[in-house]
Amino acid sequence: MIGLYHSGTDGGLRSYFPGLFSPLKEDPYNLEQIEAKHQFKRSIGLTDFKIQVIEEIEYLETPKDILIKKCYGQKDSVKTFVWKHCLEDVEKIFNRYSTDKGLKVINYHHLVIATKSC
Repeated sequence: MIGLYHSGTDGGLRSYFPGLFSPLKEDPYNLEQIEAKHQFKRSIGLTDFKIQVIEEIEYLETPKDILIKKCYGQKDSVKTFVWKHCLEDVEKIFNRYSTDKGLKVINYHHLVIATKSC
């Protein structure tokens, strides 16, 4: 079995925008905690688990990209509210911390590889 699980986004995003992004619920490098959360060893017949952290670097090119990331999958009414009340402050913070590439964020993923016992 091979699985790839998204485990959160950070890279400063949460400290720059604490009102929009709450702290990560768990340390992406605490593999024992990740394994326990997903109960990998309790899956029927799966053994020899290996979990690897993968960091994906992403650059958000505009302040609107931050709100798009935050509001992904939300109802239109939520998106409208967030854009109306947050865009101006997000623009100020974005302009302070972004580089020529944009605002760097890190997406954490866990690659899980397990074999099935016979």
